[in-house]
Amino acid sequence: MSDAIHRAEHAARLLNDALMQEALGTLKTQTQALFFELPTNDTQARERLHMMDKMRQQFENILTALIVNGEVVQHGLLAEAHAQAVADTIKDRVRQR
Repeated sequence: MSDAIHRAEHAARLLNDALMQEALGTLKTQTQALFFELPTNDTQARERLHMMDKMRQQFENILTALIVNGEVVQHGLLAEAHAQAVADTIKDRVRQR
């Protein structure tokens, strides 16, 4: 198994983990709640909260990208194996003639 596929499986386990989902959901909810509780003129605090939420999103995006990359690699390996099987079948049939 390739490293990309192994990493994709690990990333999927992390993203699908109930505790991870709860933690990420809590971060999102709390960040949004704090953002709307702040006075509108407290731009520094709002910017910090916005950056915190962007980092949470980036964390999820990185794991998602690892999953997608692993799926692409796995698809490529399957396509390669299928192409090799077709080539082997053609060679066998040519030899039988």
